[in-house]
Amino acid sequence: MFGISSLGWVHTLSSLPAIPLAIYMFARYG
Repeated sequence: MFGISSLGWVHTLSSLPAIPLAIYMFARYG
């Protein structure tokens, strides 16, 4: 069995683009 579930993959894939997006939003509106 894999050490990560399908839900974990969804969370990982959805959080990866959120990191530079958060930096971009902070740089633009911060």
